[in-house]
Amino acid sequence: MQALADVATLALLQERTIRRGEVLPGRLQGALDNRISIEQAKAAVAQADDISVDEAFMLLRDYARRNNRRLKRSGPDHRHRA
Repeated sequence: MQALADVATLALLQERTIRRGEVLPGRLQGALDNRISIEQAKAAVAQADDISVDEAFMLLRDYARRNNRRLKRSGPDHRHRA
């Protein structure tokens, strides 16, 4: 649930920024996008494996490290881990 709340908070902040006409520098926008992807992956893994979001993060991080991948790109592939 915490991961979903985090994603919702980030989405609201991002939407408010866009509505105000503010433009975030590219690096900050990229960081927000990455964080949203990671939070969504954590929530999906936690639900699918019936574990906490902290445990899901550890699984995703370990998978990314073992496969020399960025954490953002590890979410979908995690389900196919050995």
